[in-house]
Amino acid sequence: MKKHKHLLMFAVLLLTIVQSCTKAVKNTDRAGQNSDTAKIIRRLDTLVQKMNEAASRHETIEAMRYCEEGLALELELPDDKKAYGDLHSRFGAMLESAGMYSFAREHFRLAISGAMKTTPPDYSARYYKNARMAALLQRTNENDSAAFYLQRAIGEAKNQPDKLWEASGYNNYAFLK
Repeated sequence: MKKHKHLLMFAVLLLTIVQSCTKAVKNTDRAGQNSDTAKIIRRLDTLVQKMNEAASRHETIEAMRYCEEGLALELELPDDKKAYGDLHSRFGAMLESAGMYSFAREHFRLAISGAMKTTPPDYSARYYKNARMAALLQRTNENDSAAFYLQRAIGEAKNQPDKLWEASGYNNYAFLK
């Protein structure tokens, strides 16, 4: 009987420890949800949603305004929480569609720079952003620069398990030449 009493006491002790740990985790989660970083991320998510809604309504200027606001807000995030160029890529695409090629080029450069900072490396994002820059440069008849970015895209595609990325890059490069 004494053996069972000790087991019961041990179970109660374990339950108490688990309950206090759970309470500490919940308090930490609440504190994390109210942190400045969490507030910025929630605001950024809202802006991206508004940007997507405006873009779906073909209201480019409104979508660009939300994207600009998001880019400014993203600067306040710590480095490990940044989107690494995704907003720059979206903004570059909107600028390109508005015919603002030099501004679009700068945002695609920032998008590529951001994609290079991902840990672990996101080769598909690197491929896509380099290929987008190449397409913009080809559209503006800067074929030598476009070839440079296509070669970079092909280099990133070599790290992909699916060789379709690499084949697509070579196909686009052949088309350019």
